[in-house]
Amino acid sequence: MTNENKENNLNFRILTHSGCSDGFYSAWIVKRYFNELTGQNLTREQITQIPVLGQRPAKMQTGEIELTEFDIVLDLPLPEEKKVFMWVDHHSSAKPKRDLHAHEHWELLPSCTGQLITMLKNKGVEISKELEDFKIAMDKNDSADYTSEEIKESYYQQDPKHQASTLLKAHILSSFVHTRDIFLNNTLLENLTKADQNADSPLSDKQLLQVVPELFHQARLTGHVEWREQVDTYIKYNEEHKTIVQDNRLVRRTKGIVDRFYQYIKFPQASYGMIIKDKDEDLVYFGIGCNIFHKDRCKIDIGKLCKDIATKFGTGGGGGHKTVGGAVLNKEHTEAAIAMILETIQNADKSNQN
Repeated sequence: MTNENKENNLNFRILTHSGCSDGFYSAWIVKRYFNELTGQNLTREQITQIPVLGQRPAKMQTGEIELTEFDIVLDLPLPEEKKVFMWVDHHSSAKPKRDLHAHEHWELLPSCTGQLITMLKNKGVEISKELEDFKIAMDKNDSADYTSEEIKESYYQQDPKHQASTLLKAHILSSFVHTRDIFLNNTLLENLTKADQNADSPLSDKQLLQVVPELFHQARLTGHVEWREQVDTYIKYNEEHKTIVQDNRLVRRTKGIVDRFYQYIKFPQASYGMIIKDKDEDLVYFGIGCNIFHKDRCKIDIGKLCKDIATKFGTGGGGGHKTVGGAVLNKEHTEAAIAMILETIQNADKSNQN
């Protein structure tokens, strides 16, 4: 990089997973520890001005995003055709098929946030207890490694006197990027990742705390209640495949805010869960996961399965973790995709019984 570019940070951008707690916090960590992670020597003012843009994984996979050599890409698939300044991801489906360059980082880890904190450790940065505790919380959050008690603390109303755990604090702060307004989400994402230089983690960032995150969290919990009441009218359990099927196509409009783990509270006997919803008039979205309380029941690589069905029935926009993933498919192939998913689950279960 030229000295001019070092002096002028306008070329740098951070592109991160939108509508995602891990994407939000990954961007915060990069902004807070920018020079340590990138080897640059920018001033605090220059780092603060670097824009943060929320992006969906499918757009990265299909090459819809115009990238430059000064882009920092977080918690998103590897840009195959364009060299970027830095890439960091941890999803199983994003495992590179080629050797990585020095600026590209992939490791199968619970969260991208935790991956970045580990990178800081490896660079000799002293990690405070606050930051280490935050890493542990985010690893739980993004890999869905909750206990049932942690789910209840994070997704259900608590007594006002309840002392919030680090996990709940991280959950509350991330409510900023989980509104149903994509424009509000992206505005908050860019403006709330400026990163207080005196804060070790987002949990002590005064700017974030001044926005009164509890109001966002309470609104989110109210939205969860409305959503559960509606979804109870059409969510089904497929006993043969031990799979929960939540087909949002059965309702004209979904209400409230999605509680992503409710299905496993309602059907604890399930091994897998599948969500189907229209994305637009031509595309349909599939979300697949395993029971987070019984991951030992998961006998397939779900991220790989999502990538496979996206390749076969869509434009390749799919992938995720070993135990959870998503895919965007052409709508005319919906029933064929459902059949393939259930057949894959059934074959895996039979294989493990033999």
